[in-house]
Amino acid sequence: MNSNVRIRSETRFRFLKALAITAFVLVASMSGANTYSATIINPLPCDSSLAGFFYLSDSLQRPPVLFTNMPYETLIGYIYADSILANRGITSLRNTINTWNYGNDTFNYALKYIYRLTDYDPVHFHWFLNGWTKMTSGAEVKRLLYLRMLKYPDDKYHNVNAKLINSAYILHLAVGETEQVSDTVNDDDITVVCYSNVIETIKGQVLPSMANSVSSSGKSSEDYDLIFQYRLNENPREGIPWNDSTQTYGSSYRYLPPIRSDGTDWIQGGEEYIVFLGLGGSGCEINKYRHYYSICPSEKDLSMGMFPIIDGNVIDEGNTIGLGASVPLAQFKEYLYQRISQIKNFGE
Repeated sequence: MNSNVRIRSETRFRFLKALAITAFVLVASMSGANTYSATIINPLPCDSSLAGFFYLSDSLQRPPVLFTNMPYETLIGYIYADSILANRGITSLRNTINTWNYGNDTFNYALKYIYRLTDYDPVHFHWFLNGWTKMTSGAEVKRLLYLRMLKYPDDKYHNVNAKLINSAYILHLAVGETEQVSDTVNDDDITVVCYSNVIETIKGQVLPSMANSVSSSGKSSEDYDLIFQYRLNENPREGIPWNDSTQTYGSSYRYLPPIRSDGTDWIQGGEEYIVFLGLGGSGCEINKYRHYYSICPSEKDLSMGMFPIIDGNVIDEGNTIGLGASVPLAQFKEYLYQRISQIKNFGE
């Protein structure tokens, strides 16, 4: 290596290390400040017509908010991301991203850090991307990277990798019970609320806090780890169930109701699932820094990223993961962990 290049690289590393140490010192008194506290409220205070279950979080007023218990790579990832979002416009970033080829080093590093920051604490990363006005929306940058991944169908892993990056949570969970609720303004807009306990966390190490959560039905969340929901719109096109694997999947079926062939809800109490979930906005804000949000499916595939486990097999009717329509649970999980390991170690 040229000596000047080596000196510049070493100087850059020392600078980043010093910056990280400084950040640790500055936030030492904030350790643990990423916890949330309060009690269940009913109904949603800024829009009583909305139905479902909603969490409350504080968005970040002066991001990035860093904590002393963060892994070194997580800390560095936030510093890099903050610098990019603060100084690059969306047009510039879009043009840059569109020159990247799926699998090159720059693209892989971006995916690696997006995955690691999300996995560390999905809610914290969500508000980092969405919770303040910067030159560029972090959520838009993530969306552009996700779309770029989907443009390379020749790579057999592009679809599953995109799902792994796009989701906030990937969980093996047991659903205890469900309930249907409808908006008071539109009775046809039905939401299925799913009360669940987590069996295994595959992605998303910190679950959202139930503190200050809002249930429009007043149902208690006390016995559950996670409450997620999905919409059951009464809009059947030609009477074709959304999950009917005998039909050609395409945009015309994308928003059909997620129901089973017998007409019952896709998610049912007393069953286990592998779910890919994201954070969805409610449009309800206490102020510009405090927002209500829901946990909902992150995918728009045949099963909405919610895969039932029946007789020890994961049911993937559309073969969206690529292992077949019915896969042993252990094999399904192992495959996800293999893909995750590759993403987390890009460039190493």
